[in-house]
Amino acid sequence: MSSRLTIVIPNYNRPKALSRLLKSIFAAIKHADADEAVRVLVVDDYSTEDIAWVIEPYLKKPNFLFRMQKEKCGNAELSFLSAVGSVGTEYTWLLGNDDIVSQDSIAHILKVIEGGKYGFILLNPQILKVTQNRDFLALNSTSESVVYDRTEDLFYDFGFVTSTTTFPCLVFKTDPVVAFHEEHRLTAIATVYSHTFTFFAALRDQPALFLSLPIVGFTLNERLEEQVKLQKQAPAGVQFYHQSLGLARLIQACADKTRVPVAAFGASLEDEVDKDSLRVHGTLLSHFLLFFFIEQTIRECDHSIRNVIGFRYLLKTDVAEIRQVVHRFDDHIVSHYFESAVDVFNSMAVSSAWKIEYLRNLQRSVLGAAHEKYEKLGLQASHKGAHKIHEATFGVYPLRGRRGDAFGGEAAPI
Repeated sequence: MSSRLTIVIPNYNRPKALSRLLKSIFAAIKHADADEAVRVLVVDDYSTEDIAWVIEPYLKKPNFLFRMQKEKCGNAELSFLSAVGSVGTEYTWLLGNDDIVSQDSIAHILKVIEGGKYGFILLNPQILKVTQNRDFLALNSTSESVVYDRTEDLFYDFGFVTSTTTFPCLVFKTDPVVAFHEEHRLTAIATVYSHTFTFFAALRDQPALFLSLPIVGFTLNERLEEQVKLQKQAPAGVQFYHQSLGLARLIQACADKTRVPVAAFGASLEDEVDKDSLRVHGTLLSHFLLFFFIEQTIRECDHSIRNVIGFRYLLKTDVAEIRQVVHRFDDHIVSHYFESAVDVFNSMAVSSAWKIEYLRNLQRSVLGAAHEKYEKLGLQASHKGAHKIHEATFGVYPLRGRRGDAFGGEAAPI
């Protein structure tokens, strides 16, 4: 049997977590009797902690491979897109070094990809909240899987900056992703979220699947940890570059390369997991970008933050780039809130404290508008189609895909 699937693990430090992950993968491969069908590729980004003891037990196993990046990446998305070019199997499954897979996960995925039907498969993780010592399922669906004729529609249902960013949830056909990345290099525009837009552009015309059954565990970063990580990766000191200017640039670039209207990206549904309450908040990509653009302006009004070494304002040309994308969302409320934020930020007639209070209120309005739009979808739900479920709030929302069985086959109609 030739190999069908490569598990790619971009790694940096965290040797204990990597050890736990590799043990779970080894057990799952053994359970599936899949030594020939599955390869494991760990690509290290010049770890400063000792990982030799982690990889030593697997060095004599021919399907476990360990390599160094050609050059330091410093970012998980860039590390992955740099490594995937060396994958030689039809499918790739991406994992973070602090994830964990269930014993039957590999057998299940091999069954799903058996016929080579799907270009993109989105898994539904069991989320691990370490500080609360609990795990939970944020999303679910009313069928064991949801079948899509086109990957594009899956992204409109699950977004670009939330569910589809999570490494252990992403299984995909390798060659189209490698080809698109080598030609277009979205990582040169912005690294965070570059992988999701690459998947969308490379695979959008291929069938896709959302697998509701949780076969992988995902460790949820703490809020502060996530903020620090993103700020370290923000170029030139713009704290919320990746969620505002970088995101706007990725949307525009992907729209240009695929000829998909910017408005279609902006209307995609996002499911944000609150890292404290663990509830899911429904929003839209357009509102997500606007919220963080306003957050950036708030930080620029706050003298205690902006005087930190390395802090930088958005330039007028940066704001003009974001404005162009915001207006192309074709949502008059989003455009109105954006212009209001810019006008107040530029005003010389009010104090910084007043600006911050106004902008905070504007953010609450953005969240309210997004929630109202998302909830309206629930009122349109038909009992016949597939639906997304927000577990904690009992929200039910219609999906563009069809009901499927546990392995991606068509489910019997209700």
